[in-house]
Amino acid sequence: MENLSRDEVDLLRHNARSVVRELGLLNDAYFEIGVTLAERHLLIELTSCVSPTMKEIAERLLLDKSTVSRLIAKAIKKGYVSCSSDKKDKRKRFLYLTELGKKTLNAFESVAFNQTKDALLIKE
Repeated sequence: MENLSRDEVDLLRHNARSVVRELGLLNDAYFEIGVTLAERHLLIELTSCVSPTMKEIAERLLLDKSTVSRLIAKAIKKGYVSCSSDKKDKRKRFLYLTELGKKTLNAFESVAFNQTKDALLIKE
């Protein structure tokens, strides 16, 4: 990976942007649901592991702890996520998807599935 040329990196970035556009991730469909791309990724990750910590979510999302902390605080404020402290270590907080979080996840999952399916269909 160290020997990647500028052209190769630029091509990868171009293709990544194309995939984002093709999947409709920039479309207005999610705005009606009221959830950001980062919040969508957070909610998805919360369904794939049992009561993760903020550190585990940061590692899964490849984000620094302060960014994840702000993301989680916003999700808690919106009612998507709740948390509890470890009885032995009060600094450690476990995260849970609330009922509203589950409903929100279900609302955008069908949109995401259909966008992906449509993007994969051969266009003439």
